[in-house]
Formats: sequence, C-alpha cells, structure tokens
Amino acid sequence: MRVNHLGLHIIGVMLVVWGLNSWAASCPIVSEPSPLQPEDQACLQQLKANFRAYSAESELPFLSIRNTLLSEFPFANQKFIIDSFYVNYCQLLGEERFALSEETQVSRLAVAKDKLYKRVPFPPTLVDTRNISVLDKGFLFIHSEAELQAYQGQFLNVSSGKPVVNPNSAEVLTNNNAQGWLRDPPFYITKANKYFVIVSSVKSYESARQEVARLKRKTPQYDFVAYAPYGTNSFHAIMLATWLSHAQAQEVLLQAQKWVNKGSFIWSCPSGGESC
Repeated sequence: MRVNHLGLHIIGVMLVVWGLNSWAASCPIVSEPSPLQPEDQACLQQLKANFRAYSAESELPFLSIRNTLLSEFPFANQKFIIDSFYVNYCQLLGEERFALSEETQVSRLAVAKDKLYKRVPFPPTLVDTRNISVLDKGFLFIHSEAELQAYQGQFLNVSSGKPVVNPNSAEVLTNNNAQGWLRDPPFYITKANKYFVIVSSVKSYESARQEVARLKRKTPQYDFVAYAPYGTNSFHAIMLATWLSHAQAQEVLLQAQKWVNKGSFIWSCPSGGESC
C-alpha cells in the first residue's frame, strides 16, 4: 500500500515511500539535514523518548506535545522536528499491538497532519517584490517599455541568486532573498524567530506600494514586503527581513541602515508561542 495523502513539503528533507504491504512500512522516511545541529539532535532524542510512552489507542494532544518540544528547544529546525513527529506517529499507528483498522489509521494521521503543521496566524503581505507579477508600470511607476524591460532583466538577475554590485560602490551587497531573510510564519514563536527588520513605515496602502517601489528601485539587490497595520499600530510596515533571531536581525539591520534607510529598526512579536 502506498500513502498518497501525506502532502509533506520538505526543503532539504527527502521523503521515501516503500511499496510494502504493512501500514508502518508505507510511512515516509525523513532524511536528517546535514549537518544535524546539536539543538536538532537533542530535540529529536527527546521526541523519540516521548514516543516510548505514547499509545495509538487514542489521539495524542499533538499541539501541546509539539509546542512543548519547540519551546524547550527554541533553535531547533521546526520543520524537521515536526516531520519527524509526523513520521513517528505514522509508525506508531501501524504497530500490530494496537490492531487499528486502516480507516482509523488514515483518520488519525489526517488529524495529526492538521494539528502538527498549523502555523502561527499572521496577516498576509500586501506587497511582495519577490512576486514578479507586481513588476508592472503601475507598481514601479516606470513610463517606458525599455525602462520596464531593463528593470525586469535586472530583477530576474537578482532572483537567480547572483549578487548585485551597487552602482556607487565596488562592494557586493548580500541578496536577502538568497539569504532567506524573508521567511514564512513559524509553527511556534520562540526567541529564534520573533524578530523583523523594518526599513520604512507609512500611513496608507497606496503609500506602502509607492514606498516599496521606491526602495526596490533604489536597492534592487533586496526584496521587500509590506504589511498592513498590526495590533494597535496605525502604520503600514515595509520589511527587509521577517521571522529571524535577534542576532540575525542585528546583522540585517547593519545592512539596512547602510544601504536602505538609516532609520531602519528591529521589531519583535510582543508575545510568543502560538501568536505574535
């Protein structure tokens, strides 16, 4: 039997499904990242130790277990740990001592997937320069076809991961997209992922579009995202980096203040855990 409903999207992690008859044998296999960081190893060992006491006869409190692990090991690779949790649970369901029907196994695994891969809720971006579809005349305020084509060619070169040389300097600037500074919301907020670098803030959506376009023209080696006002804040925030550790954010801030805006600053989620 081959499991086709798993739907795991793993970067740097290979899932292999073996064509055997037993449920446990059809569970995916997670290849460990290389190198495996000490925090990942410690978290994985704790996860495996926990499973010795778990039973498949009833559903596990997935979120509680997951969040406890990610809280205890804040710098662990969250996706790798969650993938490992998912696979271990899949194997647990297939143990003969529980004698679960295939229908029950499928149902339980679906619940596990829904719970384990739940990310922290956060508003979507209003503007994102990584999306090449926004590179139109209205967005960039470019007034000729030649100008637009030249800009798009420059953007595509940046998107390939090649560094861009600042026209006013021989120095090669880091490309934030290639460095992974703009990240998706995490599964659980810890000190390893609660910091952002804001390079500008404006009052309206239209101003945010104009400001992102201006910053992209000024520093095409960088990508930017704009968010609507969050919480009690009344400003739209334009960010160069999202969901980083404080040390990572400080490194980004130095570049932001040098190349983008001297007034750039670090912002962090006011809370942690399951909400920002």
